[in-house]
Amino acid sequence: MPSSKYAMPENMVLVMTCNVVLQRLAIADLQGYYDYAAQSSPVDASRWLDRFQFALQSLSTRPDRCSVARENGKVEVELR
Repeated sequence: MPSSKYAMPENMVLVMTCNVVLQRLAIADLQGYYDYAAQSSPVDASRWLDRFQFALQSLSTRPDRCSVARENGKVEVELR
């Protein structure tokens, strides 16, 4: 491979990100689950939602950790 005067640093890490989108029905379901859990334990419901949001954000850099959705073949973008 020819050398370049613009070489990447050896310790450089490239990270590709993906868009993570929650559909309206998923948001409504999430709100319902949270509301139901919060009736008996608001603190636990809040912790659960925090963990969910963290997991959702991690999909932007690691989408391969989840399988492809069964609806994937019906659209042009990849669904997980």
